[in-house]
Amino acid sequence: METTLRDACNAAVRKYGENPDQWQARALEAAHNRTEAYYAGLDGFPSLDAEQDLPLPRAICPDGGTIYSQTGQAYTQFVPLDAPDEARSILPLGESERPGQRHRSSTAALWTEGKVHPAPISRKAVERYAATRKTLTYPNRL
Repeated sequence: METTLRDACNAAVRKYGENPDQWQARALEAAHNRTEAYYAGLDGFPSLDAEQDLPLPRAICPDGGTIYSQTGQAYTQFVPLDAPDEARSILPLGESERPGQRHRSSTAALWTEGKVHPAPISRKAVERYAATRKTLTYPNRL
């Protein structure tokens, strides 16, 4: 236990300075000034291009490990088993990772408010939410 406490104290000093009275405020500031690394997952690898990182919106809960404070892209879906077309989901920050795409941060506001959006399962229900449609056809081959 002594080793754990010593290591935690040393980590806090490295991250937030020598004064323990400032640790909480500095930790909160760091939590509110995070960025989402470009094409980074939950495995801890660094951003592929730091210039494309997105600032994370201020989360309801700065404490880690909840849907309100995820530090990486993680799709979450809630599916009522008796009504799968009433499923709801969230993907912070959006559906696209590509810079300049309108869907790159399209769900950021929902995420910071702790809200989810429809995520139905059946094709018929999904089509009610389609933003665009494109029909692909292939030439007949003999």
